[in-house]
Amino acid sequence: MAAYSNAEYADILFVYGYCDGNAAEARREYERRFPNRRTPNVRVFSTTYRNVAENGSVKRRRVDAGAPRVYQPDDEREEILIHFEDNPGTSIAKVARQTGASQ
Repeated sequence: MAAYSNAEYADILFVYGYCDGNAAEARREYERRFPNRRTPNVRVFSTTYRNVAENGSVKRRRVDAGAPRVYQPDDEREEILIHFEDNPGTSIAKVARQTGASQ
């Protein structure tokens, strides 16, 4: 996932709270307030809030960090979807190389 700066994450959380947890409304409000920034996908608002509430950090917590990764097709799909949401202009070949997925 393309990381946002700490200031951007703070603004994402602020706007999400301002919009009473309505992610679609928060996305529109964020775009209105920060027209010169990239606008996060709707899921970024709720995911960021959930990560802070559950882990105390905007980053996802890796429960199995350091453990061998068991192949999970759903994890790969999620990683690919998140990559395209954060980088809509990227090519399929580039994502395949970066994620190790076949085209």
